[in-house]
Amino acid sequence: PICYMDDALLFGASRAQCREWLATATVWLRDRLRLELKPPLLREVAHGFDFLGARMRTSHVVMTGRRKRRWATALRRLCHAFAMGRIGEESFGRRSEAMVGHARQFASRGFRVHVLQRLAVDGLRFG
Repeated sequence: PICYMDDALLFGASRAQCREWLATATVWLRDRLRLELKPPLLREVAHGFDFLGARMRTSHVVMTGRRKRRWATALRRLCHAFAMGRIGEESFGRRSEAMVGHARQFASRGFRVHVLQRLAVDGLRFG
């Protein structure tokens, strides 16, 4: 059973349609899963919106500034752990590859290149 559900999005053609779907979902979640929803936020999203650390736009998805800072900090810490011998080469390779792969889902090539180049200046080389 689900005990906790955090963020969800519901898209519709109109506010009325979204309200109808929300009412149906609210009853289903309460009756089937015993989950209660916080008050919903209904808004237009034609010009994009932030969700889970990403700025969703109609044509692409970008990292928010906070997400970028957290990603770069985590990658720097991973590189430092490798340089200090706290993790091995295989672990470093898997983890850094996963982090870069995660960032690839965003329109973030310039940002990724910048961070990776700065780390290379500090002595680490990537693929």
